[in-house]
Amino acid sequence: MGLLTCALATGEQIASKILMKQKSYLMLSGFFEPRGVVVVGASRNPGKGGYTVVENFVKTGFKDKVFPINPHASEILGVRAYKSVKDVPKGVADLALILVPAEAVPTALHECGECGIKNVIIESGGFAEVGNHELEREVVSTAKRYGIRVMGPNSIGVVNTSSGLFTPYVSLLQIRGGGVAFVGQTGLFASVFLEYFNERHIGISKIVCLGNKCDVDETDVLEYLGNDPETKVICMYIEGVRDGRRLMTLAKRISKQKPIIVLKAGRTELGRKAAASHTGTLAGDDKIYDAAFKQCGIIRVSYFEELFDVAKAFASQPLPNGKNVGIITVTGAGGVTAADYCMERGLELPPLSKRTLEAVKRVFPEWASLGNPLDVWVAVEASGMERTYEATTRALVEDENVDALIVVLAAVSWTATDVKIFKNLGEECMRRGKSFLFVSLLGEYQIFKRCVETLEPEIPVFPTVERAVRALAALVEYRDYVMASR
Repeated sequence: MGLLTCALATGEQIASKILMKQKSYLMLSGFFEPRGVVVVGASRNPGKGGYTVVENFVKTGFKDKVFPINPHASEILGVRAYKSVKDVPKGVADLALILVPAEAVPTALHECGECGIKNVIIESGGFAEVGNHELEREVVSTAKRYGIRVMGPNSIGVVNTSSGLFTPYVSLLQIRGGGVAFVGQTGLFASVFLEYFNERHIGISKIVCLGNKCDVDETDVLEYLGNDPETKVICMYIEGVRDGRRLMTLAKRISKQKPIIVLKAGRTELGRKAAASHTGTLAGDDKIYDAAFKQCGIIRVSYFEELFDVAKAFASQPLPNGKNVGIITVTGAGGVTAADYCMERGLELPPLSKRTLEAVKRVFPEWASLGNPLDVWVAVEASGMERTYEATTRALVEDENVDALIVVLAAVSWTATDVKIFKNLGEECMRRGKSFLFVSLLGEYQIFKRCVETLEPEIPVFPTVERAVRALAALVEYRDYVMASR
């Protein structure tokens, strides 16, 4: 457990931080369920971040809980505005968003402290990420003086789908509620990726943009989400960790109840330099992170696409009882490459049971060679697409040698079939405690999209076999960790 710690800080420094964090993490509820929100830097000009933030609050039903601060306005979008934070009635707000220029942030923070506001998100940039460390230190000093928890600077804040809280300064998009939380040193989760989450049926519980992490960091949010009943899967984008011991201690505890999936950036020298200019973070030695994550049950992924694939699998599928995979494919090449992917990821392709072979023979020609992966093309020619897939899928669902099933269908018109049959079969598979993943090989995008709309969110759909295997391997890896921890 000392690997990551030694790389990042001394034992005394860590102990001091742990004590401080343990006393204050409960205050994070003010970031997600505030009684009211003060917006310092609210604007009357469309296109400005301070205007969009107020507009979003009006759209989400927070109109009576938002208090815009603008010395030159009496109202913004029909909401009463205040000249100063000090003019807002005491006790009505416990969260402040600050969007003023960087040099004005300490003064705004001071006013928040004077008014008893204990949670502040600084959405302004211009701090450590551009080398302005002195100004960021002033922010930290001011916050400590008043006992304020600060998220940022250079953060767009949080999203809480259950309460309708949406703090980013981007135009509000519809968000699908669910059990997946995204945390990171990036605003992408709460802006650019929202459309993707909706399209791929990824249901969100919380989103957190940490920014420069001058105070609130990934360990604080991890602890909060670990205790959050609405969050079932925790996804994190990390550029660097300042409190390695605490992260590992928390992850070891939380990962026994909820999967923690991490995309750790800054793996290379160029990546580490980019992290320093993005959020002012020192990324650290990648090998140390890799070893530390394995010790505490964190599932590591390599890119955003994989993060979303794995999250989708965890959100919908039961953990398989083992690593034995059954694969049904309409292409021989697909079966060969699937076998390679499985072996590379530590999965196994067991022989099909005698009972399964007898069942699938009914749709195959007598001369056909049967195995796992099961290439069904000759059966399709003999018995038709729908009958073949229904018979073979049902047989593998019932096979006692199979812990998880991947079904591959090409997204082209001449292999089109009613994919509703896979919804029923997939649900039967999951009732048996087996994971069920579906691949709609692109192909024609409209056919792929139709598969997604029919099967998700209950059954995850992937455009390639490799992506399905990666997601399944993550389920198996997590299952093995949980079993070994008991």
